[in-house]
Amino acid sequence: MVKTLKCESLDTFEVMGLWWTDEYPEKLTGTLKYSPRNITLELIGVIGDDDFFGSENKIPETIYGLSVKGEKFKVDVLVRVKVETNIPGIPTEIYRIKSFIAGNYIEEFPQDFDYAELLTDELTRWIGKRGFKESDEREKKSVEYYTPTVYKYNIPCIDASISEIHTLNTKRNYKYSDQVSLSHTSSFRIRPATEKDLNWFLDKIQSIVQFLNLILHQPLSNINIKLIKSGESFPYTFKYFTIPDNTSIGSSNLKKRFFFKYNEIQGQFENILNKWFEKKESLNTIISLYLSSFKDEYIESKFIKAVQALEIFHRRFREDTQINEQVYTENVDKIREFIEVN
Repeated sequence: MVKTLKCESLDTFEVMGLWWTDEYPEKLTGTLKYSPRNITLELIGVIGDDDFFGSENKIPETIYGLSVKGEKFKVDVLVRVKVETNIPGIPTEIYRIKSFIAGNYIEEFPQDFDYAELLTDELTRWIGKRGFKESDEREKKSVEYYTPTVYKYNIPCIDASISEIHTLNTKRNYKYSDQVSLSHTSSFRIRPATEKDLNWFLDKIQSIVQFLNLILHQPLSNINIKLIKSGESFPYTFKYFTIPDNTSIGSSNLKKRFFFKYNEIQGQFENILNKWFEKKESLNTIISLYLSSFKDEYIESKFIKAVQALEIFHRRFREDTQINEQVYTENVDKIREFIEVN
């Protein structure tokens, strides 16, 4: 058994613990099983009235849990998969889970959070701030870590700020020798002016992920969401898990080229983010069509969807714009030449 707060969205893990609902506080032993393609909760016993099979019991919307590692859980139920009773035996039931939150919390789960952090694959490479300095003095090599300069961007249209977060990670290995490995990760923190609920953070993080998918020109699959709630002595940390929408894409380990790097647009990044959130709603159809091309295996399909997205964008935002015929012909010839050569 592992601590959920140390797991990532592409990991597979199991959590053993006690589970209950507000309506039925009697605690049942069970195991929460997570993988990027399926989440289930398997209980020994049934939640609700102790009838013969338990299949007539109302399906709970939310189940709470306490793991053997001391973490607390809030689980959103999708559907009851199975109820089974062996005679003689103990009844069991299985739920398919939509999402859950895990945290080092000691009280009831909070409704609102102070801020959230988004860490995803390729983000560290795109931001490009290493945090390490290497030196070679007197034939002795050394590595020094420094915290890179952090930039914060104000986003008035959502009454929040988005800032960089840079973290030094250490891992010790005693198996063969006393070794310490260091790594650096970069993430984004979104902090609203006032506390917001989970749905607000998920909506804004989804927008940021779509934004990153576009400007990095590749799908991001390992999306990790951390939520922070201030406490009297120290902040409480929660992690949100759900089945990723894009587990079938982004499986290639090849490092792809970005459209452009973070340092090339950093001076305009605040303005870009504000424009994105201001216009996001009216661009949803265009964005969804373009991002769906990432799932296509054939380059012809990708090209067609990209052109369709441009066509919809032009019709919606530039319908009065006419292109000079000579400019049109020159660009069409360039596109045709590129297609033939490549």
